[in-house]
Parts: sequence; C-alpha cells; structure tokens
Amino acid sequence: MSSKNNYVDIVSAVHCEVWHYLVDGIQVEAVLMYPKQADKLPVVLYHRGGNRALSAMNFSGVARLLHFARHGYLVIASNYRGTDSWPLYKTDGSVEVAAQPIGQDEYGGQDVDDVVALLQLLKDYPQADSRRIGLYGVSRGGMMAFQVASRLPQVKALVVKSGVYDLAGQLLKRPRMDQTYRELIPGYSTGAKQLLDQRSPRYVINKIKTDLPILLLHGDQDDRVDVQQVLQMADVLKLQNRPHKLEVFEGGDHFLRSFNHQLDQQTFDWLKLYL
Repeated sequence: MSSKNNYVDIVSAVHCEVWHYLVDGIQVEAVLMYPKQADKLPVVLYHRGGNRALSAMNFSGVARLLHFARHGYLVIASNYRGTDSWPLYKTDGSVEVAAQPIGQDEYGGQDVDDVVALLQLLKDYPQADSRRIGLYGVSRGGMMAFQVASRLPQVKALVVKSGVYDLAGQLLKRPRMDQTYRELIPGYSTGAKQLLDQRSPRYVINKIKTDLPILLLHGDQDDRVDVQQVLQMADVLKLQNRPHKLEVFEGGDHFLRSFNHQLDQQTFDWLKLYL
C-alpha cells in the first residue's frame, strides 16, 4: 500500500469537528478528533505550541491530532483566543463574520480559560469519558498544560514535549522572546518577573496535586528551549518526590522529528498506564 493510500485510510477512520465556543464573551476555536465507531474514550486535552497564528491548529495542523485518535483517544485542541483559523459558514456556503470578538492571545494568561472551558463542554459529549483525562503540551503548550493541571485536579496524566519551564530563563536562550512577551502579556512592561513566574511550570508545579504522573520529553540539541530547562524541571520534581519520567533524546532538536516512533511509544505507554 502506498503512503498516500495509507494516509487516506487513516483520515477516513477518524471523526473530526471544529468548534466555535464562547469564553468570557470571546469566541474561541477548537478541533476535536476521535476514531469512528467508538464508544466512551479517554480524553486528551492537546495544548499546541506557538502563539497567535504560529503553529495554529488549522487545516494542516490537525494532522498532529491523528496519532491520538489512532491510539484510541478523543483528543481536543483549543486554538486559544486571538486565533481565527476556521471560518464560520452560513447555510448558503458564504462566510459569516465572527459574532463575537476573538480576543488576544495572552501567552498563558486568560487564554488558559479557553482550555479549561473545554472540559465542561465535553461533559455530556457521548464519546468522551470525562473520568479519564490526560494533558499533552508542546513547547509553549507545556506551560499551558501545567497551568491547566493546577486548575483541574481530576487530570490523571501529563505529557510535555520540548516544553518551556521557566519563561524568565528562556530570555537567556532567546532574548527576542522579550518582544513576544511584551506584545502578548498584559502588564508585562511593569511587572515582567512576576507575570513570567506565574506562567512558569517550575513555579506552577507547587499548585498541582503531588501524585500527578508527569512525562518530560526533550532533545539535547533543542535550539529554542535549552535542555537545561527540562533538566532543572526534573530536579524540582525529584526534590518534591513527584511521580515523573524524563527522556532526553540525544541529537534531538526542538521538533524531535527524527524520534517520532520513540515519542509515540513513550507518550502512549504513559497515557495507557494512567488513563
């Protein structure tokens, strides 16, 4: 079978929906996916990386969710406020202007509410088993996932790939992130350190239940988030005697594309163990 035909088979085996939902009067987008002919499934809240339109969960981005659906999960990813990737269509096929403002990405501020709100929306969704919830975060999404875990004690597992764990420390590796913070984080110009620490997993961890199993995945050649960040985060987890596992991929960059098989095995073994 050709890779093209195989991809068609994979896509045809999943159900996908785009949601437009309101959070604090702001219209937010999310993409939901699960295998067809499914009954109740464990839920994975997927936290994308990037900011604004960068790495948005758009038409091409939804392919990132396929792995989870193929492994038997209902996966849903918020695009976070401020991102407008999926137009609303009228019954005649024309595009409808958003009925509500789409807001602004706050890089771990009020946009965390956009993820938390999904759980309530899934409460009565037929295929969602809301008793089994896992979190998965990529890059900036790791920061989001830790904050969500601090607000949802029912979460049973957390997986972070190439995560940012100390936003202030990130400036040492990528000074240009200061401009991103300045553009997105309300109040940054007058309260930078406090606002960055409020978002940083190395500090947010103190608000998370102590028995949450956490899997950290990172490449030692990551040129966007230094590997020292994940090593220091693992030290914090060890010091607090929290259940966790650290996997550092030798030669791996930020995207870890050369390690897809190992990433899938680590991720789904972890989720299967705890969900």
